[in-house]
Amino acid sequence: MNIKVVAAAIALALAAPVAQAGCDGIEDKKEMKACEKKAKAQAKADANSTPFEPSALDASFSKWDGDANPFATDDYRVRVTSAGIASVDEYLAKAYGIQAAVVFAEYIVAEVGAGNADAIAAVPTLADMLDKVVADGEALVTEGQALPDSLK
Repeated sequence: MNIKVVAAAIALALAAPVAQAGCDGIEDKKEMKACEKKAKAQAKADANSTPFEPSALDASFSKWDGDANPFATDDYRVRVTSAGIASVDEYLAKAYGIQAAVVFAEYIVAEVGAGNADAIAAVPTLADMLDKVVADGEALVTEGQALPDSLK
């Protein structure tokens, strides 16, 4: 397996989501073309992935699975893909978990501001989770550095 292919797959999977506001109102032809290209790439990525489930972060977040899943929305998009290689998929699952914890925190802050009681109740669990994100991220970097050797 070519390491560049694996690196590209991981980078694509973790890339920041494309703004979904649409390309309406863009008058510059270059900017319009770039926007349409990003929208097409986002649609393709969405077709080949599924939204991260909040219950994968913590069982107490299961109330946000299904139709209430913020990761299925444009504002808080976290999509999960599979590379089909066990060691890469395991690595990606950890990376998606870190990304989802950070994005979910952003969602919860917005919901707390709106007075959502479920979001307010989720704050302590999420705070504990976020305390571990930096250490988990550092461990993921170390694991990622060893990943190419595991693919040989």
